[in-house]
Amino acid sequence: MDYKKLIVNPIVLSLIFIFILLTGIVVLSSDVKNRTADFVRKQTEINDKLSAIESLAYFQSVQEQADKYLSQMDDYLITKDQLLINFSEDINAIAGKNNIGFNIAFGQETEKTAIEPRKTNISLTAQTAASFKNFIGFLEDLENSLYFVKLENFDLTQAGGQTGITLNGQVYSF
Repeated sequence: MDYKKLIVNPIVLSLIFIFILLTGIVVLSSDVKNRTADFVRKQTEINDKLSAIESLAYFQSVQEQADKYLSQMDDYLITKDQLLINFSEDINAIAGKNNIGFNIAFGQETEKTAIEPRKTNISLTAQTAASFKNFIGFLEDLENSLYFVKLENFDLTQAGGQTGITLNGQVYSF
């Protein structure tokens, strides 16, 4: 009997088996790493898509809320035609309430854009014996009117018991 063969053969077979196992483990671990990286990439894509869906849902809910107010806003926004027809009359009524008589002149008009409404330059002038309190009352009433008015400058002069008032600005329409 050959004892060498009896000892060497099982050792060689064991080494071959261990080598095959180690090779299999290396191949499988490489595959696991690739699958893990693929899983992480897909999970990131899913998270990005979920975030986009949540943002879309949020914007749709905000739009629905805004749509509720849109019709109400249309009631408050003055059109160009309403401005030309009613502005002079309404401003004179406000001025009359405060014992001031204004002359109103419309100036250059800037057409509306996607981000800004239509602007019409206005000039209001008056010579009056009304007090400063009346002028402040006029400004408060103008502020509470239906019109969006931006006063860029005003001039108050006083001579011989008369107060000269000049207001220049813009009125917005949509």
